[in-house]
Parts: sequence; C-alpha cells; structure tokens
Amino acid sequence: MYSSGLAPASAITQARSLGRNGQHDYAEVVHDLRHSLLAFMIATLITFCAPAGLLAQATSGTLSGVVVDPSGAVVPNATVTIRDMERGSSVTTTSNAQGFFIRTQLANGRYEVKVSSPGFKTTTQSNVAVDVDRATNLQVALQTGEVAQSVEVVGNEAPILTTDRAEISTTIPSTQLTTLPTLGQNVTQLELLAPGTVRNTYDIAGAENPQGGQANNTNGLLFGFTNRQIDGADDMDAVLGIQVVNPPPDSLDQMKVTTSNYDAEFGRSGGSFVEYTTKSGGNQFHGDLFEFLRNNYFDARNPYTEAPPFKQQPLRFNLFGGSIGGRIIRDKLFFFGTYQGQRERLGGGFQEFVPNATERGGDLTAIGGPVIPSGAISPVATKLLALIPLPNVPGSTNTFLGTGSVAFDSNQYDARVDWNLNPNNRLFFRYDLFKDTINSPAIFGVAGGPSISSLY
Repeated sequence: MYSSGLAPASAITQARSLGRNGQHDYAEVVHDLRHSLLAFMIATLITFCAPAGLLAQATSGTLSGVVVDPSGAVVPNATVTIRDMERGSSVTTTSNAQGFFIRTQLANGRYEVKVSSPGFKTTTQSNVAVDVDRATNLQVALQTGEVAQSVEVVGNEAPILTTDRAEISTTIPSTQLTTLPTLGQNVTQLELLAPGTVRNTYDIAGAENPQGGQANNTNGLLFGFTNRQIDGADDMDAVLGIQVVNPPPDSLDQMKVTTSNYDAEFGRSGGSFVEYTTKSGGNQFHGDLFEFLRNNYFDARNPYTEAPPFKQQPLRFNLFGGSIGGRIIRDKLFFFGTYQGQRERLGGGFQEFVPNATERGGDLTAIGGPVIPSGAISPVATKLLALIPLPNVPGSTNTFLGTGSVAFDSNQYDARVDWNLNPNNRLFFRYDLFKDTINSPAIFGVAGGPSISSLY
C-alpha cells in the first residue's frame, strides 16, 4: 500500500468512439464498455498497490503555509484543518518546528483552512483556491486570545505569483472556459491565450478530426510536439498529433497550458503541455443548459460560389447540451455529467474543369488536341462522360460549379464519479464517448469528384 496522505488513489478510464460515417453498432458499444470496466479495475488495482512516487500525475494541487503570531514569530504544533467547501471532506495536519505546514494531493476546488493553537484565537480562512499542478501558499497570522474565540477571513486566496517553480504557464478557469466565445465550444482555440502559441497554417481534416481539435504551434514548434493530458491520463493521438478527447468546456474545471520549464514528469513536450481537469460533483446539485445557433440569413454570400444567378447555400448550425452534477452520498460519493450535441448543415460549392459538348464529341482542338472520329471514341468513355455534367458558369467554356450541403451530426457524452474513501484516499472514474456521422457529397454525384466542402 502507498503512504497515506501523500498520493490519493486515482482511477481513470477513457474510451473514444470515432467511427467513420457514424459506423458504431451495438456490439462495438458493448466492446467499449467491457474494455472500460477492465481498464477501471486494472487502474484501481495499480492505484492501491503502487508506491506514492509512481502516482505523481496532474490530478491534484498542494496547499502550504506558515503560522505566525502577532510579532511575526512562527507557531509550531498548530492544528491545521483543511475542509473541502464543495465536497465536505476534511484533513488535519500540524505545523512543524518552523511553523510550516503542507498538504499535497488535494482535489482542485475551494477550501476552508482553520488554524488553532493554545493561547491563540482560532483563525479561519475561507474560499482558498487550490488548482491542479499548482501550490497555494498562505501565511496565517494568529491573534492572542482564547481558543474558543475565532477570527474569520473571507476572500479569494488564489495564488497570484508562482514561487515554487520556474514554469511559464497560463491557467484558464471554468468561468472563462464557458464565457469566452469560441466557434463550436472548442477549448483548443483557447490555447492561443498562452504566450508564444499561434495557430498552424492548416488543421487536420474533419473526416479524421470530427471533434474539430485546432492545430496550434508553440514557441516555433509544430502542433505535434504538444503533449496533452486529461485528468492525468494521456490524451494524444500518436499518428495525427492531436488530442483524442476534445472535452466540451462545460465538463472542465480548468485548462492549464505550460509553454516552458514544465516539470520532468511531463515529458514528450517540445512545444507546450496542456492539462485538462474535468469537473466533479459536490454536495449541492447544479447544472446548466445551452444552445448556440447560426444560419445563412445572417451570413454574407460567397462571391465565388454564391454570386447570381446561383443562390446562397443554406447553413444550419445548432450546438446544444447541458450538464448536471451533485451528490449520491453526502460527503462521500458524487457525480457529474455533460452532453453536447451538434447538428450542422453546411452548404457549399466547388468549381471544377469539365469538358464541354464539343470536346465530348471528339473535337479537342480548343485545348491543343486532335479531332477524334466519333467511331473511335470508346463506349465506356461515352458512358463515363455522360455522368459528368456540362459547364454551367456563365462566360466560361469549361467551368462547372457544383453545390450542395454537407450533413454533420455528433453526440458527445462525458461522465465522472468521485468517491472519497477516507480523508487520505479518493477514487474517480471518468468515461467519454463521442459519436459522429458525416455525409459530404461530391460535386459530380455518383461520378465522384471533389467534396462540396473542404472542411469534411
């Protein structure tokens, strides 16, 4: 067993369903669930049997401080009680001979810190913020008096400066993740808030990247040098160099982007290291609903594919969903879940060179070719040419403009369960499922050709 109080148990499983054209049947779902359950059991076994040093993942934070008296002298052997204000659990420690106390492996959230010592009033600091992979440092000044007397300090004690490490990082809290505008609720776009991060000149195509993860370069290195973790688990596609799970912002408690001097435990990062921390439930029930809408009535026409006499192509974009979280057993067992659905109908067009009627008859002189006798034209070629439409762009002899609509539907489910076994041990289980269907027609219909939209 590992040393209690240093490393809480964390069991993380994640599954991904990214089938081409939505091909994901019942047997595959059962297969995914079986593998998820097996992974959860293995992770739980490893958690309880592994030493504390092997459990250092970006899943928790640290709270430390110094206890002093009114003169500034340190107060040893003071009792420090740290209580999770959302989940109700608490841990107790004492200050050492130098008045210093520390508690590692705390779940991210808001805490109440109560300090007591004989001959001093009990001092309580509320709303102390603890973030993942970050240390929050306090200085607790006790006032002389009876222990029964108390002093309460209420305020946001989030760390302003990071003094325990030399990293350069940007932490985006939950409020900013959900209120900052992004196209399609895409949190990878918010990586651009980190200094030295710019968008790549291209993104991975939608057929291989239906979650729309944005390719961002950091400090001059391509997006493939970025490393991502979600709740301490690897979140990288080794082939495409993008994330496996692109979590919706409503499911995240924070996102941290470290661009330089990250700890040695976070290897494989030549560019940046991105940490996603998902939300957990608390004793209070809470949730939200949302919908975002776009359509062509408020969009300008494309001057190349929608100029008269061609009509403007339709656009219907609906992004909707919600979240809910709360307790199953007060102070012990909690849940949090999100759903996000997308329904998109994206009209578009593509121009392509096609042979006109004269050229189909065998006269290729306009393009520097010979005149082919009608009897020498292959019947197979004649039937293939019949599938390709004639030019339709006014003023052009060989340009065909194909228009149509791309249909994209997706459903994303994210669920998390937290279990506080005791003050020194906690477990959490997370499951992610993404399913999508893409129908991107070709400009020549059954004859193929380029896709209507370059996005899919």
